[in-house]
Amino acid sequence: MRFTSVLLFTMLITSCSQTKNELHIPDDLETIQINLEEAGILKMSDFISDIEYIPLETPDGRPIGRTRKFLINDSYLGFYDQARNSVWVYTKDREYINEVIIPEGKGPGELENFEDVILTEQGEIHALGSFKIVVYDIKGNFIDETTFGSRVCV
Repeated sequence: MRFTSVLLFTMLITSCSQTKNELHIPDDLETIQINLEEAGILKMSDFISDIEYIPLETPDGRPIGRTRKFLINDSYLGFYDQARNSVWVYTKDREYINEVIIPEGKGPGELENFEDVILTEQGEIHALGSFKIVVYDIKGNFIDETTFGSRVCV
């Protein structure tokens, strides 16, 4: 699992330095073999040049769960936590703003089958689920929702 994360992170770092039209995966990628039973602390800087660690504090030491997507705009950094269906929001200065939880369900402000999420320049979180998009502000307040399509029950 860690090896896969390392490889995906490496590919992410490589692809982020390119524009969409210039995406290039080098032929000389090196496979890193790691014995997980003896791994200890693994620092990406041991394997990748020009990397900077940005420590982020979370309230009460709660860890950010499985990060599925990074959400970045001019003002904020966001991390979609797939395990909790939430978005952790920070300022560009690394200041914790809030963890915005997107409730699961069929009611107002809730989503079924969470599919994707974006963080707008206005500081709104738009989350897509089955037949609906919900909008929250970075403080976690429900703003609006848009339903689309129709449900067919047989």
